[in-house]
Parts: sequence; structure tokens; C-alpha cells
Amino acid sequence: MTVELEFVPIAAVANLKDTLDILHTVNKNNAGLMIDAHHFHRSGDAIEDLKKVPTEWFRYFHLCDAVEKVPSSKEG
Repeated sequence: MTVELEFVPIAAVANLKDTLDILHTVNKNNAGLMIDAHHFHRSGDAIEDLKKVPTEWFRYFHLCDAVEKVPSSKEG
């Protein structure tokens, strides 16, 4: 069984850096990363940042459609 950690900009684990910090701390073979395209865009992370991620952590990618403009508030 694997556990894939997903970040959400309005949550405690809000971006790629937060997620990588946790995954490095946990340091388990069955822990990985789930990227949601919508949350990735809203977090302000850059595509180049993905080069810092060990390839074995990529197991899931969630592709969705959403508005292009990032809301300025949590309610948005």
C-alpha cells in the first residue's frame, strides 16, 4: 500500500516545498506525491521546482479544469 501526499494552498500543507519537507522527514518507501494541476497552479509553484522531486515519488497526477485566475481569498 502507498500513501500519496497532496498539497492544497488553503491547507496546512500548502505547497510543493511543504510536501517535500514532510516526505523527506517521513522517508518511507511507500510515501509519495500526488500533484493536482489546479492546486499546483494556485500554490504559485514553478514547473522547474518539480526537478527537485525524486522520480519514484511521482505516482499520481490529477488533471482538472478550473479558472485561470487564482482567487485572492480562501473563500474564493
